[in-house]
Amino acid sequence: AIHPKLLFFLPKPGVWMNKLKYFLSFLLMMTAVWLFTVFLIQTNLVNSNKSKNNEWIQFNSSKLSNLVNQNNIVFVDVTADWCITCFYNKKTVIDRKKVRKIFEKYDVKKMRGDLTTPNEEISKYISSFNRFGIPVNIIYSPSSPQGILLSEVLTVKELLSTFESIKK
Repeated sequence: AIHPKLLFFLPKPGVWMNKLKYFLSFLLMMTAVWLFTVFLIQTNLVNSNKSKNNEWIQFNSSKLSNLVNQNNIVFVDVTADWCITCFYNKKTVIDRKKVRKIFEKYDVKKMRGDLTTPNEEISKYISSFNRFGIPVNIIYSPSSPQGILLSEVLTVKELLSTFESIKK
């Protein structure tokens, strides 16, 4: 109403609006399905992915302290089934062949904290790093026993450069 000339920049209605409507409704339906699966996991009606991967140690702060005190390199991944960024990190970085080879090369102990359902111990742990949400990824080593906090959205480059810096 104040600047009527701005209306000329808006696209004219047409077929594109119907296509956009169908596309947005598809996204909305997919979001509803995803939220429904999160609800089922939260209410324990469906099993989460916790038991599928036995190469990861379940998070425990005393186990973590013991592993760090024994001069191990430990990679901690705090995640949840409902976390899209966590899923992205797993698929694009953590589960990549290149990263798995680095984990094997340096004999990295991998520990996963699962916040799919609330966990007070894990929540206290991540808040000790001034983080209040997930994902949280931390690398411990003999040269960095206090841990190196990584960014929320991981990259292979960041992970590999961190491993190279702790091995120097």
